[in-house]
Amino acid sequence: MVRIKLYKIVICVLTVATILCGITYFKTDNSKYEGLLAGLATGLIVALVQYLLDWNEHAEVEAIKKLGIVKVLPHRDDKDYYQPLLERASREILVLGNTASRFFEDFAHPTRPDSKSLLEALARGVQVRILLPKVNHLKECDRTKATAVKNRMSEIARDYKNFEFRYFDHAPANSLVKIDEEFLFGPIFGHIHSKDSATIHATANSALVSQYIEHIEDEWKNASKS
Repeated sequence: MVRIKLYKIVICVLTVATILCGITYFKTDNSKYEGLLAGLATGLIVALVQYLLDWNEHAEVEAIKKLGIVKVLPHRDDKDYYQPLLERASREILVLGNTASRFFEDFAHPTRPDSKSLLEALARGVQVRILLPKVNHLKECDRTKATAVKNRMSEIARDYKNFEFRYFDHAPANSLVKIDEEFLFGPIFGHIHSKDSATIHATANSALVSQYIEHIEDEWKNASKS
């Protein structure tokens, strides 16, 4: 917002300077200054046009920023992107997904030391909630993964009281991850692997995200523990 105001000030200054320079050029009788004024006026006009073009582009970028969009990820299979977010988590991690198998493989593996970010967050006292569809709403190829994840979540729940998981009774439509004030969301398509679908990273307090968060909380209230 501050940058847009600055752009407006610069454009006003350039406009006034161009007009004054043009008036001075047409009124001067001194040939010595005519060339200088003509060159200056031309330069100001070029600068003004360039600023107008830049301002239009900048205004479009600012409009996108107002939506709280941080980045668009071409796919979800990006451990290196998610891991720092989990490592910085201090209050809440909330996941709504398909099977969450990659999530637990990457961040809560029982033996691998490089896949402990979720467990470390739990140890810090971060509240973690996982929301998944009941197994009968999954494709056959995902049901074995879902069973393994349920067993793993049961193990974690025994070790950490700040870990909860529930199941909703319909097919999954979105993959949603909330980590404190960060929110990542994208669609789940039946014919595309979830890991290959695009994801939008936005701030959790943006207008774009508010309805998704309400949706998660509604799903959580209506979900069952098995």
